[in-house]
Amino acid sequence: MKNLTTGVRILLVMIGLFSTMIAQEWVQQTSNTFESLSGIYMFNETEGWVCGDGGTLLHTVDGGVNWSPIVLSNED
Repeated sequence: MKNLTTGVRILLVMIGLFSTMIAQEWVQQTSNTFESLSGIYMFNETEGWVCGDGGTLLHTVDGGVNWSPIVLSNED
């Protein structure tokens, strides 16, 4: 039982360290919008989408260096 407890502790420390390492990879970028942004999905290292308030939708193909606004309409 002692080995299991030690193993769980080591696993939790490793998860904590890994999470910290991942978080350090984020770099703040300019979005050119004043709307609050609430979600991001990156398909890979270069292409991603961001959504936010007021129907804001942004797209990047260069890893977030530039963000292009996508205009949404309610037309079919």
